[in-house]
Amino acid sequence: MLVILLTVYLHSVRAWIQVQHSCQPGCEVNGNCNLELGVCECNFGWTGKICEVPTFGACRSSNSSTALVMYGTTWPKSCECWRQITKFFWDVPNELSPFPIPMPVFFWKDVGPCFERIGVLKEHQFSDIPMSNETNVKWFTASRNSTKLKDPLPELEFVEISAPAKVAPHNAPNNADAQLVSVRFCPQRCHDRGSCFAPGHCVCRKGFKGDACEEESRGLIESTNDRGYKSCLNNCSNVGSCLAGYCHCPVGLWGSDCSRSKAFAPDPGNETEVNNTAFFRSKLKIYRYELPWQIAFPLELSDGRATYDKLYSAFEVFHEKFFSDWVTRTENPYEANLFYIPLLANYYMDPKTHIIKVLRHIQTQYPRHISRYEGRDHFIWLPLDMGACPVPHTSSVIKNLIKVTHFGLQISKNQATGIFEGKDTCFKHERDVVAPAADVMPQSKEYMNAYQMWKEALDPTSSPRKHLLYFGGSFRLDAPEYSGGARQAYHEHVVKKNDPRVKTGGTSEDYRSSNFCFCPYGQGFGNRIQHIVLAGCVPVTVQEHVHQPLDDVVLYQEFSIILTIQDMPQLLDILSSISRQDIWQMRMNMFKVRKALYWHDDGLAYNYTLKSLHRKLHNIWGYHY
Repeated sequence: MLVILLTVYLHSVRAWIQVQHSCQPGCEVNGNCNLELGVCECNFGWTGKICEVPTFGACRSSNSSTALVMYGTTWPKSCECWRQITKFFWDVPNELSPFPIPMPVFFWKDVGPCFERIGVLKEHQFSDIPMSNETNVKWFTASRNSTKLKDPLPELEFVEISAPAKVAPHNAPNNADAQLVSVRFCPQRCHDRGSCFAPGHCVCRKGFKGDACEEESRGLIESTNDRGYKSCLNNCSNVGSCLAGYCHCPVGLWGSDCSRSKAFAPDPGNETEVNNTAFFRSKLKIYRYELPWQIAFPLELSDGRATYDKLYSAFEVFHEKFFSDWVTRTENPYEANLFYIPLLANYYMDPKTHIIKVLRHIQTQYPRHISRYEGRDHFIWLPLDMGACPVPHTSSVIKNLIKVTHFGLQISKNQATGIFEGKDTCFKHERDVVAPAADVMPQSKEYMNAYQMWKEALDPTSSPRKHLLYFGGSFRLDAPEYSGGARQAYHEHVVKKNDPRVKTGGTSEDYRSSNFCFCPYGQGFGNRIQHIVLAGCVPVTVQEHVHQPLDDVVLYQEFSIILTIQDMPQLLDILSSISRQDIWQMRMNMFKVRKALYWHDDGLAYNYTLKSLHRKLHNIWGYHY
């Protein structure tokens, strides 16, 4: 049912009306009513008009209403669980390759051991670890790629199951002596929200805590290896309940963090104006899509591992900062000039099929928005080692999307050789954004000690630094494609000279004792630039064809030395010729923009990423590409 509110929003001569598309009664029990679409948003593993239908039943430890879907590969599951999960996530249209969408299970070639309770119906093949006195249990190995099966089980369309030689014990996080056992050995079965380890200790899923996982915890994770990281996005805006990454919101609120409360539609009397010119031209206004769990969900990495490698977590920081930035963010897509697609891609996945699936959903649900500029005003994050290189331009919309990535390789077809063969679509400077990685963690010793370092570095009377040049990375002499040949050239023309002014290998302290620091890339983006700048060391960047983080809004030429591989034979002479005054000036320039490269503490990477996105928007309007 559509309810039209009396509130009319005016922007110049343009108008929108506020609306509410209600959901079926009962949605609020398990889901959130999306007032924009009139659909009930469900938690992972639930579906139906009011989120009343559980899916992946075999991946739960029981049929309890509190039981959560277990999908990690670290600890054994029911073989039926792997059939259900792989069938769902690989059941894609024939023209799509069966590459993984963000399901951690697909990162491993061999999923691992699984068990079958012989003679038990599929709907009762739960993933609670079998007890030693269960005589009808048979163990198997679940695999994606095995071609030769032993003792195969029937009807395996999407996952292959074969008998393992041995089932090893599975241990708790940070405790090699605690063995995984049935939840029947733990207090109140851990409320079927966690795993049980002998003699009776619950390891809870993110969002829960307590001896029996009985308490909700929308704040910090408390019971896994990731203790201290957030359980749910933005703490569910401090109003919702956190259920293993899903925010269950109060009535009237919805969205990934319970921050949505309003929905809009064009004024029927002003459709043309809204369609063509209503959006903001004077300032950045971004609308973020809300995607169902079948399309994108903040899944845990695996059993006992709630989060991912923090080197790749910049998109998560952006995500959270954006949610509370109501100067930039808007709930009204008709006034937005950019659209954020929260793909939730991560380093462990191949994003090709996932992007196609997400775009099809948006083209179906929001055809007006994505067709306005054929996707040019939509952006996605791709925090992968190789950035957008794995994404082929199979459609004009995929090609047109703004890709926010960490690797800005821009090459032509005749330059795309070796590991970059066919990767001429990695990056386009006029369209895409290179964002810095989030490698420097909050309140890190390295970051907190930077104040005293900068005080000394900016003092023109301070003592000269000990080393002329420093590099602490590997050389990969047999893999020139790893860094485009830069590391090999450095080894040949610098390291082999055994110059005492050059420091090779060491710690972060050596950044702070060097005037210049060598900065190549490595099999995709590198995180070295943040540590170099944090130490007040002048970057010597040798990354041919690669744009640096935010180099459209940060002037690297003012604080770094940018060279080619052909310059390497003269590198030491080049650096020796730079005066101490010029080094000091570069440090001064570096100091002014240093926060642009850091996401945490008082870093400004979020603000600078928005500046870069705003520039790409003007490139769209100016037909610069």
